[in-house]
Amino acid sequence: MEVHHPHGHHGPKKSKEYLLEFLMLFAAVSLGFLAENIREGFIERHRSHELALALRTDIEQDVEKIKILNVSRTDILRKAKLAVFDIEKNGFKRSDTNQYRLMLRAAYYWQYFEPTTANLDQIINSGSLRYFKNRELVEAISTYRNFINIIESRNEREKQFFYDVMQPIVLDHLNLSPMDTTHFNGDMINKDFFNKIDSGMINIKTKDLVLFDNDPNTKFKVLNAYRSFSINVTNTMRTYIKPYVIEAEHLIQLLNKELED
Repeated sequence: MEVHHPHGHHGPKKSKEYLLEFLMLFAAVSLGFLAENIREGFIERHRSHELALALRTDIEQDVEKIKILNVSRTDILRKAKLAVFDIEKNGFKRSDTNQYRLMLRAAYYWQYFEPTTANLDQIINSGSLRYFKNRELVEAISTYRNFINIIESRNEREKQFFYDVMQPIVLDHLNLSPMDTTHFNGDMINKDFFNKIDSGMINIKTKDLVLFDNDPNTKFKVLNAYRSFSINVTNTMRTYIKPYVIEAEHLIQLLNKELED
C-alpha cells in the first residue's frame, strides 16, 4: 500500500517578498557599481599623480635650464654691445685681440631654449587632462603649452636672423684659425674657449683677425647687425622668456598642490 504525501503548496508571493528580493538585487548591483567607481577613482588618482610628478620634473628642469641660458645670453649681449662701442669709436682693428673676441663671442654660435614637451604633449593629446579635477590646473597646463608654442616660434625667428646675418660675419670676416689648437687638436668646447680667451689663458698670436675694410658703408652694416642681434635677444628675454618663467613657476605651484592632495 502506497502512501502519498501531499506536496507542499505555496500560494502567491507576497509583495513584501518581491520588495525584499528587489532591494537585495539593487543593493548588489549598487555595491558593484560603487566598488568599480572606487577602483576607477583610485586608478585615475594614481595616474594623475604620476602625470603631475613627471610634468613637474620636466618644468623644474626647464626653468633651471633657461635660467642658466639667461646668464650665458646676458654675457653674449654684453660682448655684443662692447663690440658696437669699440667699432663705433675705433673702426675695425685688424690685429686687435679684444675686438676680435668681442665680435666672435656674439656671432659664433647661437644658444636657444629647447623645452621638454614629451610628457606635456602626452597629457594633452591622450586626453589625460581629465584626470585632473582642479580646473585652474587644467587651464594652467593649456596656457603653459601656448607659451611654449610662442617660444618655439620665436626660436625660429632668431635662428633665421642668426644664420642669415650673424654667421656670414664670422665665416667671411673673422679669422677662425686661433681655434685650431683647441678644436682641431683638442676637446675644448666653445664656452671654455671663450672663457680662456677672456682670462688670458689662451694667447692669440695671429695678426689678421678682423678682416673688414674700414669704409663707412661696411661699418654701418656691421654695427646694424650687432645692434639688431642685441635687440632681438633682449626682446626675447624680456617679452617671451620672463613671462614663460612666471607661468612655469605658477604651474609648478599648482602641480605641487595636486600632489599634496
